[in-house]
Amino acid sequence: MIPARNDRYTISLDLLETPEWPLLCNAAREVDRMFGLGSKVVGKPHITLYGPFTLNAGGTLEQVRAAIATLAKDHKSLEFALSGWMRLKSRGLSEVIGHKVIASPEFADFYCSIPPVLQALAVSHKWQDQHPDPSYLHISVILGLYYHEMVENIWRSLVDEEAVAPLLLTANASRVTLKGTFRTMVFDLSRQKWLSRDPLPGLQKIQDCTDRNNIGG
Repeated sequence: MIPARNDRYTISLDLLETPEWPLLCNAAREVDRMFGLGSKVVGKPHITLYGPFTLNAGGTLEQVRAAIATLAKDHKSLEFALSGWMRLKSRGLSEVIGHKVIASPEFADFYCSIPPVLQALAVSHKWQDQHPDPSYLHISVILGLYYHEMVENIWRSLVDEEAVAPLLLTANASRVTLKGTFRTMVFDLSRQKWLSRDPLPGLQKIQDCTDRNNIGG
């Protein structure tokens, strides 16, 4: 399938294969249970590295894939720490609450190297990509919070009352995903190769942590 020019893509660090996935899922489920936010709770934990973005007139998906592979050549995995809850405000009215990510120097270098290389190929629709700052890295747990009083109540519950215990741990991840409208492609850092050019059914149907039909995952 040839991607349309206005298809949107996101580059992320996939966490499904990490030992920390069950802990991330448990936290998402606890937040869902505690605050009843439904679809605002992110059911597939990941770390966004770039995007969403669209290809510009001179860019192709194969060039983006090649750029990711080149940037990744010195990395077998990306190490990071989680250091509790984090609250971010978008340039709009909404807020995000998630796990704060402390990137290792190698991870930070990889993250900051992506926008300068892709700016000739793509147009990012996220303002942070204009000036990448590793201190913004996070794993979103709640998205699209608009009402200030509600956000304050949730934040106080998490931080002051520890209604859901913060995650404090160190982790490694080795799969970078390039996710588009119709397919998800995976670059395996440990093997230094793209795993597939085609849709990966296992990734298209990744278990949603907050899916009550999958509560054990």
